[in-house]
Amino acid sequence: MKFSIIVVSLNEGKELKKTVDSVLNQTYRDFEVIVKDGGSIDGSPAYLIKEKQVKLIISKDKSLYDAMNQAVEKATGDYVFFLNCGDYLMD
Repeated sequence: MKFSIIVVSLNEGKELKKTVDSVLNQTYRDFEVIVKDGGSIDGSPAYLIKEKQVKLIISKDKSLYDAMNQAVEKATGDYVFFLNCGDYLMD
């Protein structure tokens, strides 16, 4: 069972990294992380480029829900789970 974990972001700074790291540190490995960035100017999504399990989508959106829908279109998992920046998955 594969999970698509979606994080929507815009200028979230270190919160984005903490949220994505909490997902990447899970012991269950059948997941993808999709980060939909609305065009951050703080450089926050830059470190994600080297993460193999992270699909980074950078494009303008009209709203939070538009961003979420854009990310869902790229999801390949059996289940979709949304995390906001600043949220964390427990170990």
